[in-house]
Amino acid sequence: MPRVHVVNINSAFLDKDGTFLPGITGDLVHLTEKGYRLWADALLPEIKKYMK
Repeated sequence: MPRVHVVNINSAFLDKDGTFLPGITGDLVHLTEKGYRLWADALLPEIKKYMK
């Protein structure tokens, strides 16, 4: 699909063992405010590429 762009942002949320970093999620499913901030910070550079 030419309009689909997959971005792996796992490193923003996980440590080297694949465990969530502290404060990212409260229940191992839903992101906290910190988690959403990291999510946005990780995706923003990719979004900016398409806004030019």
